[in-house]
Amino acid sequence: YNTLSHIAWFALSMAPDGSISNLHGWPVNGLVDLAHSHGVKVIVTVTMFDNDEIDIMLGNPASRQNAIDNLLANVLLGGADGVNIDFEFVESSGRENFNGFIHDLSQAFHDQIPGSEVSIAMPSVDWWNSYDYNYLSDNSDGLMIMAYGYYWSGSSHAGPLSPLNSGLSSWYIRRTIEDYLSKTGGDGSQLILGLPWYGRDWPVTGTQMGAPTTGSGSSIIYSAAEPNAQVYGKQYNSNAPSAWYNYTSGENRQVWFDDSLSLASKYNYAIEMDIKGVGIWALGYDGGRSEI
Repeated sequence: YNTLSHIAWFALSMAPDGSISNLHGWPVNGLVDLAHSHGVKVIVTVTMFDNDEIDIMLGNPASRQNAIDNLLANVLLGGADGVNIDFEFVESSGRENFNGFIHDLSQAFHDQIPGSEVSIAMPSVDWWNSYDYNYLSDNSDGLMIMAYGYYWSGSSHAGPLSPLNSGLSSWYIRRTIEDYLSKTGGDGSQLILGLPWYGRDWPVTGTQMGAPTTGSGSSIIYSAAEPNAQVYGKQYNSNAPSAWYNYTSGENRQVWFDDSLSLASKYNYAIEMDIKGVGIWALGYDGGRSEI
């Protein structure tokens, strides 16, 4: 706990009418009490993963208010310290409604739970111009940029999920952060760099670095990827930077993941850029391995 400032508990599922469709066991009083005893805040994550449902909820003022009321009630019930809004993803048609929702949500939380925080899970690339970075930065307590998935399950080639530098993908962390800074007046004080403690395992055509994929990649958490890499032959792309390895399981497979060295380079970049902090998806994926 002495390395953490916040734990974002995952998650309440939200319905299009602003109700909570699944509590997933919340409230978790033992977690909140233990975290608070160490001076760590607990933030309740709320999720919506269907574009149409997100658009319906944001487009209805009554549903937005219902969502705010339900989130306040659940945070108060569990003695938590705020919420993280993880809507993946807002469409361009919902841009202004999302602004209004975040404004009203933040105002309600700050008024009714002094010291509480409202943060937002944000995309690494805003492909559809759906997010008003500057407004959201000004009207929340932090933008947690999900800086992973630059290579994803459906990528045509295997590659690093969270490259810091250019060379292997057109978008990469430095470009993402520069994009955010350009739209927030150069102010990085609200930006949180979310990094992966997991990797991706693809079926591929061969053993060359970045081999073409032959199917969808599956996720593999760090605690499995690192020992596998030691067995199969860990390789390292120092430009990305990222670890990777090949193995065979009825077919050629290639795995990319972040290790202690590549994560350190990104933590140091966050310090260099003087942003608000870093986030992790997800705590526990280390499996108790101390190196990360």
